[in-house]
Amino acid sequence: MRPNPTKEKLRRGELAVGMMMLSADPHGVGVIAATGYDFIMFDLEHTSLSYERLERLVHAADAAGITPMTRVSSGSRSDLLRALETGVRGLMVPMVESAAGMAEAARYARYHPDGERGVYFLSYPSGYGGGTLSEHFAATNDALLLIAQIESAAGAENAAAIAAVPGVDMLFIGPADLSQSLGIPGELGHERVLQATEATLAAARAAGKWSGVMGLNPANAARWAAQGATFIVWHQEMTLFKRVLAEEAASIRSQLGWHPRVGMRWE
Repeated sequence: MRPNPTKEKLRRGELAVGMMMLSADPHGVGVIAATGYDFIMFDLEHTSLSYERLERLVHAADAAGITPMTRVSSGSRSDLLRALETGVRGLMVPMVESAAGMAEAARYARYHPDGERGVYFLSYPSGYGGGTLSEHFAATNDALLLIAQIESAAGAENAAAIAAVPGVDMLFIGPADLSQSLGIPGELGHERVLQATEATLAAARAAGKWSGVMGLNPANAARWAAQGATFIVWHQEMTLFKRVLAEEAASIRSQLGWHPRVGMRWE
């Protein structure tokens, strides 16, 4: 198994910042890597990304020197194993609401003696059978960053128990779904969302685990970094792509008198 520089950065107490990637273009991987981010979180939950395509993106990330991770669609044995066999070094399990459910995911994600991940040795992650099986088990377990995504009222209430699960490295707050679960959809700055986030970060600290948040903007990221969050998913790359295109379009409109096609909203 290749090393996980992002996990090593977290172990040193440093901040790790990366991007959620919704598209499936290896050139997107290259651009994100070239701009200095630590990791890419490929999204299997909300996209049509296939495992075959994910494998190609992992290879692109390795070639570019950026840590490949993925958010799986569920914590099932099948979903976790297929993602792991592509060579990702981080797994984010969405909508974690109980310690029991996350304990099962942790068991499926790691090899003996820490779990019971299915064994397939002649693979890209093992260097196609390089070294011994025991060496592969130890290196893979050590490199994996296993993340429980807390994004519901139940998950936030059970955050302390989830953080205490052996094998779980991090709690990550999903603010959008959390706001919906709390009955205030889209109000990410609502006091109930902020309180649930604070409680989740505190639970991670108490358990000696890392915590992560969506960055979104400097002020938001700084607020949670001050409370111990050291893993920042800054944004989705398509959101930033659209933002920059809109800014460029506005500049063209104002300076050249261009009339954009119907559908573009100008404030």
